[in-house]
Amino acid sequence: MDLALIPEQNLLEAGALPYGDLVRFATREGRRPRPIYQIHKWFARRLGCSFRAVLVGAVSEPTADFWKAYYETGNLQGVTVLDPFVGGGTSVVEAARLGASAIGIDVDPIACAVTNAELTAATLEDLLPTLRALQERVGKKLAPLYAVKGPDGAQLTAVHFFWVQVVACPSCKKVGETHPNYVLAEEAGQRRWAFCRKCHEPHSLKATQKSFSCTSCETKTVLDSAPVQSGTYTCPHCQERTPLIKLGRETEAPPTWRLFAIEATPRTTGRSVPMKERVFLKAAAAHQAAVTRATKALRQEIEADPEFLPHHAIEEKHRSDTRLTDYGYRQWSQLFNDRQLLHLGRLAREIKKLPEDQRRAIGLAFSNHLTTNCMLTSYAAGWRRLTPLFSIRAFRHVPRPVELNPWLEGTGRGTFPNAIRQVLRASAFAKAPKEPARRGGFREVEAVAPTTAPRVFSGNARELTDVESNSVDMVLTDPPYFDNITYSELSDFFQPWLEHMGLVPEAAKRRALVKRALSARRNNEESIEEFAANLGEAFGEVRRVLKPHGLLAFTFRHSTPEGWLAMAKALA
Repeated sequence: MDLALIPEQNLLEAGALPYGDLVRFATREGRRPRPIYQIHKWFARRLGCSFRAVLVGAVSEPTADFWKAYYETGNLQGVTVLDPFVGGGTSVVEAARLGASAIGIDVDPIACAVTNAELTAATLEDLLPTLRALQERVGKKLAPLYAVKGPDGAQLTAVHFFWVQVVACPSCKKVGETHPNYVLAEEAGQRRWAFCRKCHEPHSLKATQKSFSCTSCETKTVLDSAPVQSGTYTCPHCQERTPLIKLGRETEAPPTWRLFAIEATPRTTGRSVPMKERVFLKAAAAHQAAVTRATKALRQEIEADPEFLPHHAIEEKHRSDTRLTDYGYRQWSQLFNDRQLLHLGRLAREIKKLPEDQRRAIGLAFSNHLTTNCMLTSYAAGWRRLTPLFSIRAFRHVPRPVELNPWLEGTGRGTFPNAIRQVLRASAFAKAPKEPARRGGFREVEAVAPTTAPRVFSGNARELTDVESNSVDMVLTDPPYFDNITYSELSDFFQPWLEHMGLVPEAAKRRALVKRALSARRNNEESIEEFAANLGEAFGEVRRVLKPHGLLAFTFRHSTPEGWLAMAKALA
């Protein structure tokens, strides 16, 4: 390799990067992430513009024109860049775009699958013909299960189905609904839509209205006077107060749900429907009958093929976040209702039949689609859209989840067609990448072809056995954070279906790998010392594989002294 590509003094180490402009870039990218990183959900991704700037700065002389290098002449051909904690892949994707020979390693095979998809996105063929075929074989056959009619009998297109958890009061044994409020949606400063607490009839109200009397049953509903506040259910019959999580622990059964409302639009042909055309409907007997038909069809599929759905228990031991099992879930499949499982099972069956390249790309779109097609999603009333699982990095219990019509086009956040289009947008970006321009907008930049194809594989950062000593020019990474939830606990959610489609190793093999992930618990001195020692071992391996004048650059953000102390000990 040409040593001149990594100058002994460079823009990065001289502290001469244009930080003000880069902060503005980062703010923009935070609001509108690069399409390449939208292929599949990953956690706490670092920004592409930041890593590109670090890479360009590392190979530029202190007096170089940074912006010319950033947009035009930045070239890392012949430079080997390693990330031993690759996660969502930002470091190696940005390095490969600049022509580096990139190596990414992670203990989690799911992270590796996501990163590989990002690195190969430019080679993807058009997936729309395959999407159309899947719509014919799966979507159209499921369409009757999502059919709804308006009050005038007109056929409508369902967008969202609103469910609520029902519980039996441990004191009086009467069953109640766990609504946090009685508002369905809001249009800022203009109006809001609410439903009757007794009969569920939807009502359009003034934006400032706090209560109403139902035009159907005359019951008065106070919008914010609902049974659940801060996760605690107050029985409307006897006033007994019980945390929902306590009910889950006592029953050891997953939540029971009741369908109570639907959001629908006029029939569409793929166009996005204006909000003003949407309507809310009370869930009627016909809608519940569709759910019953879905349950029957699901049972028939399972009887015909016991492997129709993946069967994976939620591992209870050693989890830092126990909320799933505390709320009564024991199987990953219990996070979905029967209609969702029928859709997912039939779609996965067809995806498994596809050629490998298509199966991998569409399988990842399917996996990403799981975050919007489960019973841990909520409804953002002010935005009139679904909020996916992992909008916060946790398995948050949602007492009033929303079910998406999964085959909608144009309307509906996270539908399967939209998930496919997300992959296609990533592919288009990989083929013709752009960077933010300093005065707004974007500039096209050239993707430099690496001299060696990127390598991504599962492994342990403390044992970089597949990387030769003195072979790496630069290590660019974002090491695990002290006292944070282990991301492999969150990505467990994706394992059953990805394994079902043959896209990741079986769960037992993955579990053996991720058990070696670095983590620590605050206020536990032994755990902190172990974290620091293990991270120190990883940095020792980094030193071994780096060339004598190689660079180590990493990001680390933490709000506690303990976190920084652990990092200091690891580097010592």
